[in-house]
Amino acid sequence: MDKEKKQMFLALFLALTIFLGLAGLLLYYNIKKSRVPAVPEQAYQDEFSYTLWTKVQYAGLTDEEFRDLIQELKSMGYTADSIKNSRELRRNENGVTYGPDCFGAELISVVADDWTEGYVYRADLEGDVPKSIEEALAVSGQERVIPVYASDGVTVIGTFTSGSGKIKEEEEFH
Repeated sequence: MDKEKKQMFLALFLALTIFLGLAGLLLYYNIKKSRVPAVPEQAYQDEFSYTLWTKVQYAGLTDEEFRDLIQELKSMGYTADSIKNSRELRRNENGVTYGPDCFGAELISVVADDWTEGYVYRADLEGDVPKSIEEALAVSGQERVIPVYASDGVTVIGTFTSGSGKIKEEEEFH
């Protein structure tokens, strides 16, 4: 082979090697990203627990958090059927959980003032705890305007006025 053909062959070989390496990395990343989390033992104890697991499996809950959530929801009177009708609890790219209030999401599903579906931070929705009876009476019944976010918890997409909007799960569960 002459020198030009050898150089072209080498360049083609290097390009193919780089391409295959990148393709392998992308494949590895997609497989790793799409893995379904391991199912905790508690998910198999009854229909309620399994149904709940199908709604929270991608939120990254520990076994203990999942067990506590089962107990809390059962004590509040939730059933497998009411859980089936709910949205999933998920964890966004910033590590914040979002979804129904009953699942303990940090970003709670709401319908904004303009009827856009989005999320509000639990802390914003609950507000500061009054320190006295007088303070509680002063803030009682006052409307508060809270920012509504996309599921990333960063992008503001609207507002939620406490007392006028609806927390999403209220219409879904009860």
